[in-house]
Amino acid sequence: MGVLTAAPAPVDTARPAAADFLRVLAAGLVGAFHIWQQSWRAVLPEHWLRAGCVGVDWLVLLSAFCLFLPWANASAQGKPLPAARPAEFYRRRAMRLLPAYYINLLFSLALAVYRRGWSRALVWDLAAHLTLTQQLFPQSYIGTQLNGVTWTLTVFALFYLVFPLLAPLCAKHSLPTLGALCLVQAGYSQWALHQYGTGEYALLFNQFPAFCGVLAVGMAAALVFAELAHGSWTVRFAPRAACTALGVAAFVWLDRCMRLQAWAAEYQQFQLIN
Repeated sequence: MGVLTAAPAPVDTARPAAADFLRVLAAGLVGAFHIWQQSWRAVLPEHWLRAGCVGVDWLVLLSAFCLFLPWANASAQGKPLPAARPAEFYRRRAMRLLPAYYINLLFSLALAVYRRGWSRALVWDLAAHLTLTQQLFPQSYIGTQLNGVTWTLTVFALFYLVFPLLAPLCAKHSLPTLGALCLVQAGYSQWALHQYGTGEYALLFNQFPAFCGVLAVGMAAALVFAELAHGSWTVRFAPRAACTALGVAAFVWLDRCMRLQAWAAEYQQFQLIN
């Protein structure tokens, strides 16, 4: 009589639950960071609050991971890559992003008008936010009368703009594409650091090129995940236990990085370098 063994639960390679779980944690971290900035209420360990803006990088990474995963899965299984349909991709991204963004913007506009009234500066500020170009103009980025944290949507919008070209390129030529993205971030960061201490640095710090390496890590993670999920060797080497141990180690490393950033004398400089 043979021995019956339970088959491992199937892995959802199209939408892993862990990605949604990490997105919730990252959003909560950013929210706690901004609540702490306004109220000084400590709902997390202090270094997690002081360095909570790292959740933005986390969300950028997760966006790259989730969007690129269908291409990574197809590549790992030797299947045809998903068809690149930029118009359909842009429509879906716009429907997901813009309604909530514009509702937020309307609320911010109502507060600005109530406090200061209409002005030419506010009209230009609003126009930049409506077109997601606020990071291009100092008065709409670091001097905005509207919600200042919406600059992150500009980074996401630029990533979405190039993604239909980037995804098939990365699926076919992974290392050159990921390497080029990392070089863009490294080169841009090195250039921006030379502006440190000037008024220009605040404008340069969070621009799209400074996140290209983060996007590369997210896409690389999708490739690794797809290979682990579809590779036959994973049955023999129990990847779930190994990946759980790796996840714990990564959490310990992340905690150390956030502790270093939280108490860095030059906060933004430390973040850009590391």
